[in-house]
Amino acid sequence: MIKMKKQLTVFVFTALLLTVYSCGDFKMNGRRLEKYRGNAENVIISENVYYIGDGAFVDNKNIISVTIPASVGTIGIGAFSRCSSLASVTMQEGIRRIYGFAFGACVSLESITIPASVDQISVGTFHGCTSLASVTMPGVKYIGDEAFVFCTSLTSITIPPTVISIGESAFRGCSNLSSITIPSSVTSIENYAFSGCSSLTSVVIPSSVESIGIGAFLVCNNLKTVVVSRRTTIGGNAFPVTAQIIYSDLLYEYEEDEMFDEDFDDNFEIRGKETGKIPEKRG
Repeated sequence: MIKMKKQLTVFVFTALLLTVYSCGDFKMNGRRLEKYRGNAENVIISENVYYIGDGAFVDNKNIISVTIPASVGTIGIGAFSRCSSLASVTMQEGIRRIYGFAFGACVSLESITIPASVDQISVGTFHGCTSLASVTMPGVKYIGDEAFVFCTSLTSITIPPTVISIGESAFRGCSNLSSITIPSSVTSIENYAFSGCSSLTSVVIPSSVESIGIGAFLVCNNLKTVVVSRRTTIGGNAFPVTAQIIYSDLLYEYEEDEMFDEDFDDNFEIRGKETGKIPEKRG
């Protein structure tokens, strides 16, 4: 009799978890939000939800704002993609994972603050968010491939000191991005990471960066000055051929000798390889 009771208890519990039901405008699977079918402009997700499913809000044209509680640990692939009116997203601390293209093509989204509990921005998370002008991401370690591609309203970006890697094409086509700050925590900048950022005029890459990928700053046609370490491995066509590349470690050597002069010889143009000549010591 005891054995039968235990089996029955397990069966009922399992059945409860697998039950798919509707709760107003929400289609639920246990505590997983599978689909939102409402027309509300302002959506507050229940604290009973722990997972927002793939495409749960995709193509909803009515939502203007959404509040995601701390109970939600994961936002699925394309969960809010193509929500063209979505202008405000409030995410509470506790969210751990935001999967690819979660907010892709949310063309009205102007700013985003990613909780410190999120350590990775997945592929294409904000792909094509053309109104996105402000990004705060205090706990992120990895900026994924195409994370902010074609975010054409971004004018400046400060990479937080937690970031280790900037993914392939992460900021590609951010044509109004004129200022980037890269911290010394970053060790790699992948292929085409900032390609097509045509408003950039200068960039300082810290010596912590071990490798810069192919075409990382390709088609940055207004990029005039790049400061980078000699020890950094630089991929082909990483910088425009018109950019003047200055090795940061050479500058420090001259400063220590108290013979550094900012007036460089006109031939000091390295273009990603050691083809220029070092400025003469003056004294």
